[in-house]
Amino acid sequence: MFCLAIADRRQSIEGFRFFAGRLVLGESIEFLRCASGYWSPRQYRSQWRVAAARLASHPMATSAFVTSAAKGPGNFEWWLARRRGNTVTFTNQLVFLGRPRLHVSAELAHEQKHRPTYRGGHQEQRPSEWRLPFSEIRRYMRHEMTSNPSVKRASRKRAAPYVER
Repeated sequence: MFCLAIADRRQSIEGFRFFAGRLVLGESIEFLRCASGYWSPRQYRSQWRVAAARLASHPMATSAFVTSAAKGPGNFEWWLARRRGNTVTFTNQLVFLGRPRLHVSAELAHEQKHRPTYRGGHQEQRPSEWRLPFSEIRRYMRHEMTSNPSVKRASRKRAAPYVER
């Protein structure tokens, strides 16, 4: 299963303001803190639509789902997605741009073209990866993205329930 959702209500913990979100990759669930000072939930959802469409555009496409965009030098976190035929591999990255841009458009965020580099070829040095069939991304595009999903809607799916505080 693939699901990416964000709540519309802003939260705050120790001065960090964010929108709660959730990413489901197969059996794994990642709870997200999507920074709220720069993008709105609508902008995150818009970027996710573009990222999913980019994966659908070619069987060897690379895209990225931005899960936190903020101002400053370490300005976003994303889930890099590499499609190879019918398989999509996800890797989580904190992106530190050499020259941070003052404004990164939600629709163009994936064009930053940041690729991970790995030291050596040792498996223990490689980051964690999640693999899903592309059909799960296509299902997400058909069902989730057509009606402006929220965390509450996504929690009614097969994943564990999300409790909003």
